[in-house]
Order: sequence, then structure tokens, then C-alpha cells
Amino acid sequence: MSKRRPSFRAEGVDYSHFERFQATPEDGAEHAISLKLLLKDLRFSDLAEPGLELIDILVTATRRALVGNLQLPGWNNIRRLMFTGRNRT
Repeated sequence: MSKRRPSFRAEGVDYSHFERFQATPEDGAEHAISLKLLLKDLRFSDLAEPGLELIDILVTATRRALVGNLQLPGWNNIRRLMFTGRNRT
């Protein structure tokens, strides 16, 4: 799809971090994304990964709170579980 309709590129934005996923000129259009390169390092595991499971719980609870399917007691203190990059004392 990205060969037919290249992704939007905002002017003045640095996309250099994304260059490793670019399709080669022989593969298609300019700015096309290579799914082969994008998914190359993707791995699947049937083992429990606590960090990933916590993120899944946070995202699901946040989504449910935003659409009104989770009552206040279910999300009121959710911010305490989220990393903000600041130390809280």
C-alpha cells in the first residue's frame, strides 16, 4: 500500500530514525515502507512478560475510562501506575 500511496511527510520533521525501514528504489515508490524490514526483529512469545502485561492493563483501562465503560474507582488512581519521567517523592 505504501508503494501506491506513500505516507504523509510533514515539512521540517526529521525522519532519519525511520530510514532503516525504507524500501529500496527498486522495490517501489519513494518513501515506501518495507514490511519485511519493519517486521524483521518482531518476536512472539507464549511466556508471560509482566511489563508488557502491565502496559496492556493500563492501555485497556485508559481506553475503557475514556469511552465511559469503566467507573471512577477503576481508573481514579491509574496515574500512579504510569511512568512520567519525573521523580515523585
